[in-house]
Amino acid sequence: MNFEVASIKGPRASQEIVHQLRQAIYLGQLCPGDKLPPERELARQFESSRVTVREAIRSLELAGLVSVKRGSGGGAFIADVDLRPLKESFSTLLRLHKVTISHLTEARLLLEPHLAALAAQRVTAGDLDRLEEVLREQTIAVESGQLPHAYDLRFHRLVAEASANPVLHAMMNSVADLLVEEVVSRLHLSVAINRDILHFHEQIYRALLVRDAEQARDLMTRHVLDIQQQLWQLLPEVLSLPDSNGGEARPPQTEDDHEARH
Repeated sequence: MNFEVASIKGPRASQEIVHQLRQAIYLGQLCPGDKLPPERELARQFESSRVTVREAIRSLELAGLVSVKRGSGGGAFIADVDLRPLKESFSTLLRLHKVTISHLTEARLLLEPHLAALAAQRVTAGDLDRLEEVLREQTIAVESGQLPHAYDLRFHRLVAEASANPVLHAMMNSVADLLVEEVVSRLHLSVAINRDILHFHEQIYRALLVRDAEQARDLMTRHVLDIQQQLWQLLPEVLSLPDSNGGEARPPQTEDDHEARH
């Protein structure tokens, strides 16, 4: 390893190993793809037991910082950090009824219009090329009667990425992934609805192309409200789960409701 380790003593040895390895990752001393030494060697370096080292590696794995591969050529590798821990936290809260689908759709309505406006200001030529390619693939899927869910999600992910704000991007991706997993994947949307979705995407793309932030924000607001209203009508038993305070969740506001409040 390309950093110095301090020997570990006491009952919190596992946590201290986690702390040292985490700091090495944060400082770039350990990078994605780097392989950690075997348990025996780590135990020797930290002057600790293999059991303690194993506990520490498991904690880092659960945090998404380490990936453990089994078998020949396996071991503990520094992970290329992704959004799974954030999504899994939301998923756990959802299953504990601390968060509802309505909470997620409300978060999406707050996040995505702002992301679209930022994207219109910051979008690059590469972003536009990727969005255009997804629109072509989505058009083919819609017209051929295929399920275009993957292209729909990909479009929204690319818009979020074009915002160049990694915090909002991460939050949106986690919320959108969970909504697709818990709601959209259960549905077979009609060709008419899929064409409406595609039409909104095309309009949002054009707003990004001319860098019209307000138009992009307005179109994304209308798009999210429209699709959530469609989902409410198609799958009310999921969207109307009780909220965390025991009350009934409400349907998403319509575009008229949104405009009346603003």
